[in-house]
Amino acid sequence: MKLKLISLSLFFIVMECGLARGQSAFVDATAQAGINHVYAGYEYGGGVACADFNNDGWLDLFVLGGRNKPNLLYLNKKDGTFEEAGAAAGLVDLLMGVGAVAGDIDNDGDVDLYVVNFLAPNKLYLNDGNARFTDATAAAGVGDPNTGISAAMADYNNDGYLDIYVINYSTTQYSSVFYRNNGNLAGQAGTFTDVTAATQTGVIGRSLGVGFFDYDLDGDQDLYVVDEYNLDHLFRNNGNGTFTNVTTEAKLAKTDGMGIDFADYDNDGDFDIYIGDYNYDPLFRNNGDGTFTNIARQVGIDNDGIGWGVNFMDYDNDGDKDVYVINGALLMPQLEKPNVFFKNNGAGAFSRMGADFGLSFLGEGRGSVCADFNRDGYPDIFFTCVIKGQSKLLLNKGGSNNWIVLNLVGTKSNRSAVGTRVEVVAGNLKQIDEVRAGSSYASMHPLELEFGLARHAQIDEINVYWPSGVTQTLTNVGVNQVLKITEPSGTTGVTSNSPNQPEKFVLLQNFPNPFNPETEIRYQLEKAGEVFLKIVNLSGQVVQAFDLGLKGAGEYAIKWDGKNQKGGRAPSGIYFYQIAVKSENGVLRSEVKKMVLLE
Repeated sequence: MKLKLISLSLFFIVMECGLARGQSAFVDATAQAGINHVYAGYEYGGGVACADFNNDGWLDLFVLGGRNKPNLLYLNKKDGTFEEAGAAAGLVDLLMGVGAVAGDIDNDGDVDLYVVNFLAPNKLYLNDGNARFTDATAAAGVGDPNTGISAAMADYNNDGYLDIYVINYSTTQYSSVFYRNNGNLAGQAGTFTDVTAATQTGVIGRSLGVGFFDYDLDGDQDLYVVDEYNLDHLFRNNGNGTFTNVTTEAKLAKTDGMGIDFADYDNDGDFDIYIGDYNYDPLFRNNGDGTFTNIARQVGIDNDGIGWGVNFMDYDNDGDKDVYVINGALLMPQLEKPNVFFKNNGAGAFSRMGADFGLSFLGEGRGSVCADFNRDGYPDIFFTCVIKGQSKLLLNKGGSNNWIVLNLVGTKSNRSAVGTRVEVVAGNLKQIDEVRAGSSYASMHPLELEFGLARHAQIDEINVYWPSGVTQTLTNVGVNQVLKITEPSGTTGVTSNSPNQPEKFVLLQNFPNPFNPETEIRYQLEKAGEVFLKIVNLSGQVVQAFDLGLKGAGEYAIKWDGKNQKGGRAPSGIYFYQIAVKSENGVLRSEVKKMVLLE
């Protein structure tokens, strides 16, 4: 027994310091989660949109089916599994769906969905708040029927309503389309106006990826369009309803690109660009003067596959953005390369870690998103596969660093807060991010923002720069919580200071530990809240889950008998138990501790 305890102690030391060499950081949870998806048909298809479609605080997945296959809506059941609800939601469609993007188009408090189809009309679905959708395409006038690939949403004119930019893949005939939201939806079908010509953003070419971001930090959304064979397009928003193509001026080199994502990878205060490419992927560093420099090879980015889905994510919550790229070979086996993961070393360089982290999947990957699906504070990954290979849900095994997730709600700005820039300051760690709708490849990361905080136990400041011009400051903010921030009323420049400490609870160490046959888990609530307990193994698989319901302030205990959800005995080993508490004001906070079961 002493030898076992010594061994376990050494393991805990390794867990606290980071992953041991060769130990995977992610686990394939696809089958356990109940996800069964392969995109059929068009080799340029395979988009996915991630959002909370039923307003329960947990992230869901909408995935395209492809040729003669229905689109699927996977609703998160909060226990490590998903329920497919596409038919019940009214989203079954046998058109050639390729891409998707989501946002609150009508500002009624739920996330609507725009589906991009190839050689068929695109679709706008309005959400009733319970993941039941109505096709509003015809009334809204956004059913472009051409060679659609992907789309992005943004409030380009800062009028408080989300607009839609649609990519068509065409060398001579079909231009991209920019739809301005006329702001008359109000929970029902409203109208859009085609402003492609007026905004000077029309592109005819083999365009694939698209995304909005504020590259010059002037408070409005600029537009980047990725081209497979020609020079990309960076359109600078002029702030007057028009855009200027500044690609050459910005010194952006030609790419053979597919997917795109944006992040401040070097924490210097502006947004950089990563593009999944047919050749070696470029990483364009924002020089802060309106120009960019491709520094990929200099910093260790050397993906020689065909990059599609692109995902900036802080997988270990150490305060800087890593990169996961989904590779696919356009159905040419000789070009197949595994997916790649580049770990940000925090000193301006990356290390290639795909094989070590359990992420080197080989196949026809396409669209992808990174999101915290199990609400443990660490970002997970979902990516689709085309024709061959299974789409994958990869759960992050987590660690001991702190984090915060921000859900932003616009009032004067668009309800989804798209275009809102957030600065988080914790000690000497300063990070920025931006709410976006549309990136990766034909896909969409969630609207919430997640920041890794390393070992910082408190956030000094959260500065929120809303598209309306309102600036909001929160001080002394607690860590390890999902925090809702609502845009305050007031005029430009108004600052709102508030403590925003979450309603506290304490998770105690289980006793006995190690244990056999059962152990007791105790927790203390300062205020009332809904309580959830989840027990996972080292592979990230949910072993047992309890919905403990609404509890008042006080101290509580629950016993675990070492049995799994099927009633069988869990094997000896190390487990993690997580208590999540959702307070009456909607704040979700969680804590995790380790325990050991010895048979």
